[in-house]
Amino acid sequence: MSDTAQAAVIQEHCKELKLAAVVRDYPALCRQARDGGWAYEDLLRELLEAEVTNRRQSTARRLLREARFPDIKTLEQIDWPALKGVSRPKILELSSCQFIGEAEDVILAGPIGTGKTMWRSRSGSRLHAGASAYCSPGPPTWCRACWRLGMSDG
Repeated sequence: MSDTAQAAVIQEHCKELKLAAVVRDYPALCRQARDGGWAYEDLLRELLEAEVTNRRQSTARRLLREARFPDIKTLEQIDWPALKGVSRPKILELSSCQFIGEAEDVILAGPIGTGKTMWRSRSGSRLHAGASAYCSPGPPTWCRACWRLGMSDG
């Protein structure tokens, strides 16, 4: 089988198996492996690492999209002096997302412009693989984050 035909068969198999990163990275990694004299196992490991990384990134993007956050904002953008009555230490504590590991819900209530939406966007964007979030606007804004391993989100 010619190199072109072989590459086409490999690409079709990868597409059928939904191995997007392997399809994308296969040609360059094969050249690199040939030039570097890699063992077959090294090439396979590199291809699988690329696929795992790609899937983790895709999952993170999907979870952020499903959470329906508005613009992602940062704590550095907060005008703390303008937020009278907002506890900076409490906001920083909540931003650590420790409540997720403790399976706690968070309810945010307060007047307009006190950082509720910013906080939920910031915290939701920091969730790591295995966690998802649901945020509902409206009085009061509430967020629920749950581990996918054994804990329901209902």
